Amino acid sequence: MTPWRTKTLMAFTILLAMVAAMLVTRQVGAQKQQDPKPSSYTSVIEEPFDVVRTRDKAAKAGVMTAHQNLLEERYDLTRHVDESVRMTRASPSR
Repeated sequence: MTPWRTKTLMAFTILLAMVAAMLVTRQVGAQKQQDPKPSSYTSVIEEPFDVVRTRDKAAKAGVMTAHQNLLEERYDLTRHVDESVRMTRASPSR
């Protein structure tokens, strides 16, 4: 390559890098100026611990009953043991 061609390519590369940097900074500036998207997070409402604890204790029995009903509806929790199955030393399986 000739020195003139090398200098021209170097100048073109520098010019291209400057244009790219300018476009990137302009795009970042445009994004900052736009209205931010509304947050999907809800605000945190602080309640005293005693209030939350009292409410949770009052609801515990209902929650436990609902959960137990759900388990019984989904799964067969009855014992199904084959009497012929034995563990080590011929003890019956539990």
